[in-house]
Order: sequence, then structure tokens, then C-alpha cells
Amino acid sequence: MEPGIPAPKARLELISRLREAGLPCGVMAMPILSWLTDSDEALDALFGALAKAGATGVSAGALHLRPGAREWFMEWLAAHHPALVGRYRRLYRNGPYASKDYSTWLSGCIRYHRNNHGVSSGARFFREMKPNGGAAPGNGAVAAEPALF
Repeated sequence: MEPGIPAPKARLELISRLREAGLPCGVMAMPILSWLTDSDEALDALFGALAKAGATGVSAGALHLRPGAREWFMEWLAAHHPALVGRYRRLYRNGPYASKDYSTWLSGCIRYHRNNHGVSSGARFFREMKPNGGAAPGNGAVAAEPALF
């Protein structure tokens, strides 16, 4: 949907090549699009492909519609999926984030499919990538979780 970005196949091949080289590879699988890529079938295919490619951690979440992006996306949506425009307006009526109910539902779906394919969360991946497993040097304190969303 976004012009100029690598196709999913190229991204999956890159993950595989990184893993073959012995490197970890965390993935940010965003955005998940309401009524377009959030079905059980789509999420199962996404996490299955990422697991097969060897992703060592996956963060995923709903679309954020900040000013600028919101206008561009709504124009794209009107051109390609006009029946969804009203649903998106209602889902994002309170600002750039999807409604709390939808976000909670989507988080549960993501957790299910991530676990089903044996892929860790992005937060866990990034925590494990920190020196000392996230402990601050010298005092054993655990550093704060990175902001992923």
C-alpha cells in the first residue's frame, strides 16, 4: 500500500538471510489494518511466515492515524475500500489510535497467533538484546521496557 517499500517476500528473505548469518531479527509488523489484515486467516499467515523466516521477536499493532497520515490513508481507503470509510471514521473518532475495545481485541488476537507460531513478543526480543539482559551496569536494576508502540 505504501509506495517505494520492499515487498513482503523481500522482507521475509532478509529475515531468513539474517538468521542464516546467526543474527537475531526482531520485526515490527505494523500496521495491522482493521477489516483488511486483522482476520484470523491473515494474522495466522503473517505470524506463520515470520516464524518460518526465523523472526526472533515480533511487535504488531493497529494503525495509527496521526495528522497527515490520517488524510492520506482516508483518501487511499476511499479509493480502494470505500465501504470501510465510515467504519474507520468511527474506529478512530477519538484521535490517532483505534478505539480501546478494538485495540484490546487485536492485542489478544496477536498474542494468540504469536504464541501459536512460537514467536516471542517484540518487547521480550528487545529486552533480551540489551547488554546484561536489560540490567543496568553495576547495580543489577532492570532497565525500563523500550517504547514499542
